[in-house]
Amino acid sequence: MNAANLISSEKVGLGEVYQVAYGDQDALNTIKFKYKIDGNATTLAGVLIPATQDATNVINSVSAAVISKTLSQYSDVDQKAENVADSVSGYSEVWDLNQTAVNAANLVSIGTIGGDLELDQVAYVSQNASNLIDANGMVDKVVQSATNVANSVGDLN
Repeated sequence: MNAANLISSEKVGLGEVYQVAYGDQDALNTIKFKYKIDGNATTLAGVLIPATQDATNVINSVSAAVISKTLSQYSDVDQKAENVADSVSGYSEVWDLNQTAVNAANLVSIGTIGGDLELDQVAYVSQNASNLIDANGMVDKVVQSATNVANSVGDLN
């Protein structure tokens, strides 16, 4: 997981918030396997834990009870979140594998919006979220999700 410019202020209000981000974020996971990936083989206290790959990038995120004056977010970034399960043998199987890839830029969660809030969000972003399974046999009970989000405003309530 890569995260930059995160603000969380659930109890205290914020007056002016400025977030600026430039650059690249890469979250990459690769599993190379010969015969099988079997999430059923993993248990914790008798509970089945599926094999999991998570690749997450977050840039410019604000969560606040109140923002009263200015919230400005500017992102000029490339985000790549990628999960790969790659078979290196002739026959291979995959069971119970979860893959999640997420890119997020300029996220806002506000409990109360102040009277004259100026909200600016600019995203010059390239986002690539992907999951790949390369298996030369049976694939069963696999969950894959890939999400890209930019310039999101939500309510904490």
